Amino acid sequence: MEFVRGYNNAYFNFVTNQCKELGVPEELYLNWREQQKNDWDNFYIREIQGKVIFEEHGVHLPFYLQKYESGSLETGVIAFKLFPDKKSHLILWEYRRFDYPEGNLHAIEGKRKFLEVNELQRYIDEGYHWTERLSPPIGINFSLAEEGKFTSSYEELK
Repeated sequence: MEFVRGYNNAYFNFVTNQCKELGVPEELYLNWREQQKNDWDNFYIREIQGKVIFEEHGVHLPFYLQKYESGSLETGVIAFKLFPDKKSHLILWEYRRFDYPEGNLHAIEGKRKFLEVNELQRYIDEGYHWTERLSPPIGINFSLAEEGKFTSSYEELK
């Protein structure tokens, strides 16, 4: 149990430090950390089964930047994949456009691109806000971007 507790503390400290560096509002990550307190068998430990995987595959920051206006048929999300032993992390912008094909609301277009840390302020200035829960929720596709696939059609998003 001590190994899990130590690993969990390392994870929480790493995420907290990254939040500070990225400019996540303190209230957001402190509330998240308090919710996780004493939960040594939480989602993050089950998902990441050891320090080696944490270092090799990174960990998704539990916060996003999202731009969405109520009633809009578009949303943009910036997600973060962090690596403790690397100087750079993966920052991915995902965009979705929605419509009503066949009478049902569905994503009909997807775009994605990698960003640099110094680009984040521009997105914040354009109306992106920090959040823990995406609304509307969209899939974040680091694997597609890593494969060089930066657009998705309605058929691919079905």
